[in-house]
Amino acid sequence: LISTAPIEFLRQTQRAVGNSARVPPLTNRQRALPTAFDRTFAGGTDLTRWPALAEGARSAHSALIGNYLGRRDRNNWIHFTNIGKWGDNVLDRASLTEFIQFGNSISTAAYYHAFRDGTGAPLDGSRPGGYVLTFPASAIPEASRFWSLTAYTPNSIEMIPNPINKYVVAGYTPGLVRNRDGSISIHIARVRPPGVPEANWLPVG
Repeated sequence: LISTAPIEFLRQTQRAVGNSARVPPLTNRQRALPTAFDRTFAGGTDLTRWPALAEGARSAHSALIGNYLGRRDRNNWIHFTNIGKWGDNVLDRASLTEFIQFGNSISTAAYYHAFRDGTGAPLDGSRPGGYVLTFPASAIPEASRFWSLTAYTPNSIEMIPNPINKYVVAGYTPGLVRNRDGSISIHIARVRPPGVPEANWLPVG
């Protein structure tokens, strides 16, 4: 909505912040923003500033997307450690809300996100045979609860539909097979590759 109808997006934001009982109490500094919103949209007759507001909203959205996608390490994984502890870093907070709407702090969970493979090519599912993610025997995630791998659509961040309705491969997946050297390989592909156990396959289409 912010791309196609930014003014309507801002109006909905105004209503949500001003009327929702779910909004926690705001500090005076935080309250200044919705107050400015109210002044901006009061009456709704001054159309001269709408183009600037629309462009500002789009620019802000582009900035938060760029901030998230730009946080890549040398292997193209994205990882933030300040979920829930943003302080005044509103750009990180907005970026994380865009991609990880309900996340735990780093003391409880770690989230790693990738849109590109190790070579920098987009993860679009077009690679013949799919992709393989291997945890070496010495680097299998150590989790007190669980580790898991899921696949999402890049824009709407929704699970990718597939014929067998399988959306996760995790440490608790029944029948998960290790390689001879003790490593674990997860195959991310549209069709299960020959010889790959179903437990180790994450369908993406």
